[in-house]
Amino acid sequence: MKKHQLLKGSRLDIFQLINKGYGKFSDIQKLTALNSNELSYHLKRLIDAGLVEKLTEENLGSYILTEEGKKLYPYLKVITEEETPVVAVTAIAPVDGNKVLMAVKENEPDKGKLILIGGKAKAGRSMEKNAKIKAKEQVNIDIDNLRLRCINEFIVKGRHHWLVFFYTCKALNTPKDTVWISLDNLEKYDLFGDNHFLLKEQIGNKEVKFTKTEF
Repeated sequence: MKKHQLLKGSRLDIFQLINKGYGKFSDIQKLTALNSNELSYHLKRLIDAGLVEKLTEENLGSYILTEEGKKLYPYLKVITEEETPVVAVTAIAPVDGNKVLMAVKENEPDKGKLILIGGKAKAGRSMEKNAKIKAKEQVNIDIDNLRLRCINEFIVKGRHHWLVFFYTCKALNTPKDTVWISLDNLEKYDLFGDNHFLLKEQIGNKEVKFTKTEF
């Protein structure tokens, strides 16, 4: 495996954080929301590849990029754009009249933004079943009456390439970590990624549409 091929998912996030000066173990853990074992594993992989080194003595517990890591960093955007995989995800919008229920993004990047409930789909399940399971896992919400409104190809160059299966549905409960917002005033809310487009343009589709958004 080429060294740059290690820089995917959580390891890519860790590598970028260290380059930005967030080198302390505690800072990286807070910003990535990884547990200690997961973070230690990814750091070891980066160290073994010669891309990151651990400082010693008074700076114990801090990490910096090696010279090789620093040389690789300027090419990271091109590398990740070429190797960003296409991932299927579900996004659901529990609707009640002109209101929609949103979750609050807990992790960086974009921590604090409102985001549609959902997540990555698991192979072997229907997308509708994935939507119900992810909704339960993410915010402990039960949903019914799912209706697929669109499939949106959502691309953030160098970071994400998702096929978003966007559903509306009925919420059977309102979890504490969610918030109802008005569909009539979407501009006043800080929404994640393609969520504004989906809620503004696609929520009323009578038939499934295939769309695309890029950032």
